[in-house]
Amino acid sequence: LTATYTENNNYDVSVVPANFTINKRAVSFTGETATEDYTGSEIELTAMTIGGDSLVTGHTHNVTYSAKGTEVGDYDGTITVADNVVIKDGSGKDVTKNYTVTTTAGKLTIQAAGEFTIALADTAFTYDGTAHYNGYTATSTAKSGTTTFQYQFDGDGETWVSDLASLTKTDAGEYIINVKATNPNYTETATTTAKLVINKRAAKITVTAAEKTYGDSDPTFSGEVEGLVNATDLGTIAYVRISDDERAAVHQDELTATYTENGNYEVAVTPANFTIKKRAVKLTSGSAQKFYDGTALTNDEITVEGTFANDE
Repeated sequence: LTATYTENNNYDVSVVPANFTINKRAVSFTGETATEDYTGSEIELTAMTIGGDSLVTGHTHNVTYSAKGTEVGDYDGTITVADNVVIKDGSGKDVTKNYTVTTTAGKLTIQAAGEFTIALADTAFTYDGTAHYNGYTATSTAKSGTTTFQYQFDGDGETWVSDLASLTKTDAGEYIINVKATNPNYTETATTTAKLVINKRAAKITVTAAEKTYGDSDPTFSGEVEGLVNATDLGTIAYVRISDDERAAVHQDELTATYTENGNYEVAVTPANFTIKKRAVKLTSGSAQKFYDGTALTNDEITVEGTFANDE
């Protein structure tokens, strides 16, 4: 630095110059720090704040910043290190030496989202005496991460299992399966229900029609059974009459079957007719003759062919 002035002959002027120092301009680049909700897709932060004395108008830089991730967690960003920063003026001249540069990376935090949903299809079988389970696979709307499922039959309290195949039922009925699931990318536990249905097995008892002659004892009645898993599932099946009507006639649906109820079966009984045939008895009067004498001719002799019923 020096001084200029107007010459004056009355003065002997001496100028003592001074130094002029241009300090480096301080500039800082700071990457964005933010917390985002989990979406299942990659999230990236790229914004930066330029601080300190900032850049001279028209100057440009090569600093880049990125903090990215997909799953729930913390992700440290990466930013161009200070030694690799280049600042240029409007003409493209490198003026980096005129700056004191600092760079600071930010952080991305992905926090768990709220809810996701799960589903498990219902399944149905027909009773066959063996154990069954719901063989479908539970599904989840969680976009990523490992979804952990647990299962229980409704009414089992706090007992949960991770293997759905271990929840089995044998007897006919409709069983409700409770399902719950967790995923590290979500804060809520998802729940749903499904059914394991074991339908009753159809069994059929067909009674065989029978007949007898009036006055005789009833024959042994019989029939056929279809559809049982085990022959004893309905206990002892008895074929019986529904009345004690002994008139000679065709008694419609007179014969039926009795059995022990079993909740695993839907039993249909087809009744049968019981025919009581008339009893054949032939009475033949004895023959007699005489000469006419004005009195009645009688003969008490009677021949019986066949037998009467009981004491008749």
